[in-house]
Amino acid sequence: TVDMKSGLCGAVMAVDFLKRYGYQLNGRIILSCDSDEEVGGKYGIEHILSLDSDLLKADFGLSLEPSRSHIMVSGSGGIFLKITYSGDSWYSGEARDEMHSIQKAILAIGTLEQLDKKLRAEKYYEPFKSSALLTITQMEAGTMMNLTASSCSFVLDRRLIPGETVAEAKAE
Repeated sequence: TVDMKSGLCGAVMAVDFLKRYGYQLNGRIILSCDSDEEVGGKYGIEHILSLDSDLLKADFGLSLEPSRSHIMVSGSGGIFLKITYSGDSWYSGEARDEMHSIQKAILAIGTLEQLDKKLRAEKYYEPFKSSALLTITQMEAGTMMNLTASSCSFVLDRRLIPGETVAEAKAE
């Protein structure tokens, strides 16, 4: 109930309260019940916005996502990137001087962890009581326990703070 559902319930109750007590608006209230907000919104707000209608044209909007018990007047966002390293696969009992895909990914993740520490130190946003973040959330590699993986993929979740752009985050 903490993540979106409580906010949605509060919005429904607020609209019901306004209607029940005859509050006269100078416009209209549109209550959009979104889903998929944590993973890009393809099936939620992105879909609603793609309908190209007047349905969501408004002077003001509220996101009912609970955020550390603070009212915020801006949003942040994020990007998700899947990164894949590829290479030859060989029998794991064979010594080679070249790196296999998992080793390459581990080196990259170590560098990204250092970038995360830098982001947390340099890109703090006081109203959110948080900073820009970079987190590795998924990883997959290999098909056999006795072969090095020919590819290794991981997903990077990069959370933005207000003022940052997607292009800036990708460039980092």
